[in-house]
Amino acid sequence: IFNVFSGTYYEQLVLTSVPGSSSVNTITFQSQSGNPADVILDFTALGTSDNYVVYLNGADYIMLKKMTFTASNSVGNAVVIRIAGNSEYNSIMGNVINGKASSTLLYAYQCSNHFNSITSNTFNSGYHGIYLEGISSSVPTSSLSITGNTFNAPAYNGMYLKYQDSPLVSGNNILNQGQQGIHLDYCYNDFEL
Repeated sequence: IFNVFSGTYYEQLVLTSVPGSSSVNTITFQSQSGNPADVILDFTALGTSDNYVVYLNGADYIMLKKMTFTASNSVGNAVVIRIAGNSEYNSIMGNVINGKASSTLLYAYQCSNHFNSITSNTFNSGYHGIYLEGISSSVPTSSLSITGNTFNAPAYNGMYLKYQDSPLVSGNNILNQGQQGIHLDYCYNDFEL
């Protein structure tokens, strides 16, 4: 467990595969105080290559807990959390995630990121609060869980999910969305909404 001291950190966090991580050896980054407002990770991207505040790239068994993540760009290039590279069994829990109406707050595009959970977070603004897309209809992402989150004023969708197998989407509040609260596209099998 990494207990992060209170403060505002103007930087990015990139997490890749960690040898030895497992269901019993998880890696947690959390606010030492337990208050998300006390630890703020804030970054302004310069372009598409550094367009994230947190990047999970092939990272497994990571927990991001009770912190604030902010993309400070005035327009465009303001993804807050990017997930790629078959990142699995990760948990994003109890955080405040701030972005701009021009970008997605939590984003994964055409990748297999199985068994991830997004729980009890507050998403502020964003074009999509969450945009998660598996590889294709024949290679979907499995067992995604999105529960108990609040989405404040997303410009387009609170959530956009595509190519998902058995997702659980429950108990979320989507307030003042621009177009659609939840958009499901090619979601299969025992999905719960």
